[in-house]
Amino acid sequence: MNRQLRLRDGKIKTAYWSLVGVVAALLVSTQAVFAADMWDRFSMIMKDIYGELVAISTIVAVTVPLPESSRPFKTG
Repeated sequence: MNRQLRLRDGKIKTAYWSLVGVVAALLVSTQAVFAADMWDRFSMIMKDIYGELVAISTIVAVTVPLPESSRPFKTG
């Protein structure tokens, strides 16, 4: 009877640690998938910010008048 309990206890421990190992492997493998999505999203956000920055700089460069000393010809 005591031997049967030990065998059963050993099988339960083996099943438990096998389950812990499988869950740990799944957690580690899914982190890589989420990391790729995170970096893709970060890249998209940075491209959007850079595009907005270039657009604003272009508008500012076109609309800001040149100082009087930098103008190629004099007016008035």
